[in-house]
Amino acid sequence: MTTNVGRNFIGFSILIIGLVYLMSALGLMTLKIGQMISTYWPIIIVVVGLYKLLIALFQKLHIKRKFSRIYFAVSLIIIGSALLENRLNLFLDQSIGILSLGFALLILYIGIMMVFFKTTNIEFIID
Repeated sequence: MTTNVGRNFIGFSILIIGLVYLMSALGLMTLKIGQMISTYWPIIIVVVGLYKLLIALFQKLHIKRKFSRIYFAVSLIIIGSALLENRLNLFLDQSIGILSLGFALLILYIGIMMVFFKTTNIEFIID
């Protein structure tokens, strides 16, 4: 299943890039690739997080491993969204730092693992 999802994702991404270049070539939109990449690169983090989340939701895993993968994916989505918001200045307070957000997510993860998954070892599973 993962290979089909990965192949479809890459194919869909190539189609979108091709459509953007076609629209640029036809004069339907102006394309400033450098500015676009420097502004929208956090979307890559969000998309990877969404991909990891879908894979984690549909895999049959032990509950602890599944939770870790879902938490990691959601953390990627949150951090990518915060980075994108920082670039676009949409709605968040500018005093929120990305490093502080990542650190808060790490502390939450450790707390949840200690409370709900009582083990002697805390594992950080990042796939």
